Amino acid sequence: MKKLLFALLLGTLFLSACDNDDDNAEPTNEVSVIIQQPAANAVFSTNDAMVHVHVDAGATVELHNVSIEIYEAGDETQKVYEASGHGSGTAPYAHHADVDMANFSSGDYTIRVTACGAHMCMGDNKAIESNTFTVQ
Repeated sequence: MKKLLFALLLGTLFLSACDNDDDNAEPTNEVSVIIQQPAANAVFSTNDAMVHVHVDAGATVELHNVSIEIYEAGDETQKVYEASGHGSGTAPYAHHADVDMANFSSGDYTIRVTACGAHMCMGDNKAIESNTFTVQ
């Protein structure tokens, strides 16, 4: 009986000593993007086509590159606005700009924002958001 209790005690100690390495794992870097303005499906008049761009980005560990593009919907080569910035650790990143769309043709435009959790936007740790708005 003593041998059985000793074996059970020894087994319990052995199993509890097998610690999971998850305690030493690096924290996950969650990257996020919110396009505040222009709102999805917003409509702007060509008479006063000043579009306010307001984008927020963040990360739980490290925010690196943030890029913002506005282009004719369906044609990424026809960019009408580009901006980029660099985050600072976990500090929130905000971008504000007024884009004069009066000289561009009427139609649908897409704003796309990419925020990266890795240097030079390498790897898959990124958040990409986009929406479409109209100038008419």
